[in-house]
Amino acid sequence: AVAAKPATKAAKAPAAKPAASKPAAASQPAKAAAAKTAKATSAKPDDLRRLIGIGPVNQRRLKEHGITTFAQIAGWTADDIKRVEEYLQFDGRIERERWVEQAKLLAAGNEKEFARRFPTASGSDNT
Repeated sequence: AVAAKPATKAAKAPAAKPAASKPAAASQPAKAAAAKTAKATSAKPDDLRRLIGIGPVNQRRLKEHGITTFAQIAGWTADDIKRVEEYLQFDGRIERERWVEQAKLLAAGNEKEFARRFPTASGSDNT
């Protein structure tokens, strides 16, 4: 039994190393996204329906994925947008409706500039 343990560890070590190195590189964006989500869950959720294009259904679907604040959306990268569009089943809509730009203004508390740039976003009925 003692001899089997070192042999098992030796057999597992080489297999674990290559497998661990590949996902580690791929998991960096996932770790960053998880960190963003962790920050958001500790922050008070925003009414994402203020963004043009987000209604009650999209707000619920975003929340299911841990997206609850303007700051999270404001920090999205191209990869984040692609990932979100996949699970919302959008095709370029986030860019067309300028969610990131809207979210940056609202996250910064810049209500006047938000109202100037997005005058149709007068309330939660802006989808």
